[in-house]
Amino acid sequence: MHPYLMRISENCPMMNDRKTRVLVGGGGVILVLLLKKLYRVYTVRNLKKKVEERRKERQEDFDALAEKLQEDGLTIDARNAIISLTLKELQEKLRSGDLTAQVCAQSISVQGIASPAVHKLCHRVDQRVRVCLLRNGEDVLTKQVLINLLQDLAKACDNSVSKGGMLHGVPVSIKENYCLKGYDCTAGIAGLLGNTFQEDAVIVQVLKAQGAVPFIRTNIPQTLLSAECSNPIYGVTVNPHDVSRCPGGSSGGEGALVGSEGSILGFGTDIGGSLRIPAHMCGIYSLKPTRDRLSSKGIFGLLKGQNLIQACPGPMAHDVNSLAVAMEALLSPLMYELDPVLPRMPFNSKVYRSTNPLRIGYFLDTGVVQPIPAVQRAVHLAKEVLQQQGHTFVQIEPPCVEDALFRLYSSALFGDGGHSFMRYLDKDLSDVSSQKLWAILWLPRRLKWILSTLVGLVSPKHGRMLLSSKGVDSVAEWWQLTLDIQKYREMFIEQWQKLKLDVVVSPGYASTATPSGFASEAEGSTSYTTIYNVLNFPAGSMPVTKVSTQDEEDLQQHYHPKNHHERVLQKSVQSRSPELLSMTAMHVAQFLWVVKGMPVNVQCVALPFQEELVLRIMRDLERV
Repeated sequence: MHPYLMRISENCPMMNDRKTRVLVGGGGVILVLLLKKLYRVYTVRNLKKKVEERRKERQEDFDALAEKLQEDGLTIDARNAIISLTLKELQEKLRSGDLTAQVCAQSISVQGIASPAVHKLCHRVDQRVRVCLLRNGEDVLTKQVLINLLQDLAKACDNSVSKGGMLHGVPVSIKENYCLKGYDCTAGIAGLLGNTFQEDAVIVQVLKAQGAVPFIRTNIPQTLLSAECSNPIYGVTVNPHDVSRCPGGSSGGEGALVGSEGSILGFGTDIGGSLRIPAHMCGIYSLKPTRDRLSSKGIFGLLKGQNLIQACPGPMAHDVNSLAVAMEALLSPLMYELDPVLPRMPFNSKVYRSTNPLRIGYFLDTGVVQPIPAVQRAVHLAKEVLQQQGHTFVQIEPPCVEDALFRLYSSALFGDGGHSFMRYLDKDLSDVSSQKLWAILWLPRRLKWILSTLVGLVSPKHGRMLLSSKGVDSVAEWWQLTLDIQKYREMFIEQWQKLKLDVVVSPGYASTATPSGFASEAEGSTSYTTIYNVLNFPAGSMPVTKVSTQDEEDLQQHYHPKNHHERVLQKSVQSRSPELLSMTAMHVAQFLWVVKGMPVNVQCVALPFQEELVLRIMRDLERV
C-alpha cells in the first residue's frame, strides 16, 4: 500500500477495506480527469475570446484603411498603372520623383486587400464583391495592414533628401513570423496572441534602412510546419488561381499575396520548402538561401535550439531581378553589423550577370514520388531552353532521398519527440494544418515504436517517419544523426563534383497546388524541396509553364501510381471539390476535375553560398 494511504488508514478504519480503497482511488482518478477537462474547456474558451478580439481589432484596421484609401484621390486606372510596374520600373519612378512613396504604398495596399484570391472567394458567396472584399480579408492577410507604420515610413521616404536606399519607397510584405516592434508573432498558435516583441527582426531593420515600406503581414499554417496555410486565428488562405486549392506553406500567405499581385516583393522563411512550395503553387519566384547567408535573428519559430536543419529567410517576387535586388539590398554592411556571426559575403553581381556556359545536372524523380506529367514537362522545357543558350546538361540520380526525408529530416525536426510542438498544440485550438502532426506526436514513445514496426510491415517509408517522431534516446544518438547528415551532404557534394556540375534543375514539387486540407496526405511530394534543406543548398523556384490539356490526358492515361504516395498524389491533383475537406484520401477520386491552367515551377540549385549562381541560371531561363 502507498505510504500516504497507510497513514490515512491508520486514522480512518474504513480505509482498511479493499473495496473502499478502490472506490476512493477510482474517484480520485475521475476527479483528476474531470479537473483536466474543465481546465481544457476554460482554456479553449479564453483562447476563442482572444481570437475574436484579434479579428475584431484587425477588421477595424481594415475599415480604417479602406476609409483612408477612399480619400486618396487616385483613380482605378492610376492605381492599376502603379500595380503593373515591375520592381525595377517602380524604383526608377520613385527615385526620379514621378511617384511618391505614399501614393505607391496606398495603391499596393488597395491591391493587397482586394487581391484576386479574396475576390474570387467572395464572389462565390456574395455578388456585392466590394463590400465582401473588405469583410473577408482574412482569407489572404493576417492581423492588420500596418497603417501607422506604413504612413510614417512612406512619409519619411518622401521627405528624404538622398533617396539613396536600394529599396527607397518600395512597399514590402512580411510573413507573420518576422518580429516587428509592437506586434506579436504567433506561429499560428492562438495561445501566443499578445506575444509582443520590442525590436524588429534584423532583416526588417535592414529593409527599413534601405528605404522599404513594410505594409502588411501575411498568413501562416499553425506551427509553421505544413504545406497548408491555415490557423485558428486568421483562418484559411486560398490559392489565387483556384480558391478550392491551397497556396502552399508555410509562407502561403506571401505566396497568395504576391501571386495575386497584392505585393511586389515579399519575405518568408523555408525549413522544408516553405518558400518554394508556395512559389510553385502560386506561380511566382522565390529563393531559399544557404543558412546564415541572411540573418535569422528576430525570426520567430517553435524549434528553438534545434540546429541541424534550420529555417532560412528569403524573398518572393514576380521576377528574378526582384529577388536579386532584394538579396543585394539585404547583404549590406548594416546586416553584418546587426548580426556579426554571419559570414561577410556581399552580393556578387559579377557572378549574377555572367554569361559563360554552365554544366547543369537535372533529374525528374527523387524515387519517393513520381511527379505528374506537367511537372516532368516543365523540367524538360527548362532543359530545352537552357540548352539553346549553350548550357550542357547531365542527367543525375539524387542519392538516398527517401532516407534523407523520412529519417534524417524527420529525426532532426522531432529530435525531442515533438515536445517543442506539443507544449503549444496540446493547449491550443485545433486546425486542419496541424491535425496529422498532433495525431502522431501525442502518442507515447513506446507506442510510437510499436506502431512504427507494424506500419513498417505495410509501408516502410511511413514506418520510418513514425519512428523518427519518437525522438532520439541519447546524446550519442543525436551526435550520430548529426554525423549521418554530414555524411549525406558529403556524398551528394562528391557526386556533384565528380560530374563537374555548376547547378542542378529539378521539379519544384511533385504536383500542382493540392486541394485545401489535403497537403498533409501528400507529404512524399515534399521530397523535392526538403532534400535541399537537409543539404543546406541554395534553391530558387520559378514558373516555366502551366498545366495543359495534354498534361491532363497524360495524367489519366500514362501516370501509373506505384506506391501510396503516388496514388494520393494522383487523386489530389484530379480533385477539386469542397466536399474534400470532410473526406479521406481514398474517396477523393470520386470528384474528378481538370487542373488546366495551374502554374508549374522548376527549381534551380547550387552549392552552398552560391545564391548568385542560382539567380543567374534563373535569369537565363526567364529570358525566353
